[in-house]
Amino acid sequence: MVEERRTRLTPDERRAQLVALGVAALAHSPLEDVTMELLSEQAGVSRALLFHYFGSKQGMHHAIVLTARDSMLRATEPRPELAPLDRLRDTLDRVVGFVREHPATFYSLVRGAASGSPRCASSSRRRATPRPSAPSRSSSSSANPTAGGCGSR
Repeated sequence: MVEERRTRLTPDERRAQLVALGVAALAHSPLEDVTMELLSEQAGVSRALLFHYFGSKQGMHHAIVLTARDSMLRATEPRPELAPLDRLRDTLDRVVGFVREHPATFYSLVRGAASGSPRCASSSRRRATPRPSAPSRSSSSSANPTAGGCGSR
């Protein structure tokens, strides 16, 4: 039996790994089924380490939802260099493409927005980066992913 050696990661790398595993889990599970036990097992770390990084299951869910949302928004961002009608067609094509390539992630984001959790819903709706002409809609909840949380009602 060969023992697999784990690579020591920096705190930022470990947190990014844990969030990436959570986003990947959305491909086959709803957000409420993405547990600290599941992610700690996949990453080969203790549940206590997840609490260290996220504070709670809701904090972990919040980080996962923000990352999945930002990924979708980057993939579907309108291309300003296109004429308005072409920009609309292009954006719709890319939204449909994202949904086809990542259906479970998309549905998890939609379910999160409809979950009854105000924080999760606002995380699903908020833009990844505000448009230059629009004021920033960031709130204190996005600065502290462990306060409140997605996945809790």
